[in-house]
Amino acid sequence: MIKALYHSLTQFFYAIVKAPKVWQWRNNLDQGFIKLEAFLTEDEIAELRDFYQLGKGKAVTAPDNDSREIFDNCVPILNLLNRLPKHLKTRVDQFYPKQNCYFVMRNIIRYQTGAKGSGGNAHRDSFLPQLKIFIPLTKIGKSNGPLAYVPNSHGFGSKVACCLKGVRQIRLQNGSVTFLASMGDIAIADTSGSHQGIPLQEGNRDMITAYFFSSHLEKTRVIEQFLH
Repeated sequence: MIKALYHSLTQFFYAIVKAPKVWQWRNNLDQGFIKLEAFLTEDEIAELRDFYQLGKGKAVTAPDNDSREIFDNCVPILNLLNRLPKHLKTRVDQFYPKQNCYFVMRNIIRYQTGAKGSGGNAHRDSFLPQLKIFIPLTKIGKSNGPLAYVPNSHGFGSKVACCLKGVRQIRLQNGSVTFLASMGDIAIADTSGSHQGIPLQEGNRDMITAYFFSSHLEKTRVIEQFLH
């Protein structure tokens, strides 16, 4: 509990004192999560699958049923994001021109008895706004690990409450949004909000995720977590 509280207070202090401007960004994703249907074509999905092939990236620590690799080259995804609605594109642009504050992960998680979902239980990735673009390479239904997100949990008030309690999350609840996706759908989320990869009940889930950070320090911290 003491370690968790220290971690929460450290990030919270950084968010308030060192980077106050990044809080302005959260207001432009409304509830912290948005789904864009049929955003990619079949050809674009095939190109991304080929570009971010497992075996070409840097393998990171993961459970036995989860293959993960990270890539520094985000250009193919950035090119596709030029089609975003203007208000979203403006906010995405705030993250990647500075200090190389991004990377891409390809991960395939497979059903395994008793295994947790991607990322474990409900959690926040950071107290600072952290943008993720989720690009499914398989259809995602209720049984193969959809993302669940608690609306408005990326807000300042929710983070203060969690900080005071010494925790980084609020529990998933009936009002959670679940990202069920057909091929071509993508999702954009501020993962400083509470979210969880639901445990798989069958099959597998293949996903490309682009990470965008508000500071190089945050990027370094996340990569270190993956590599240890």
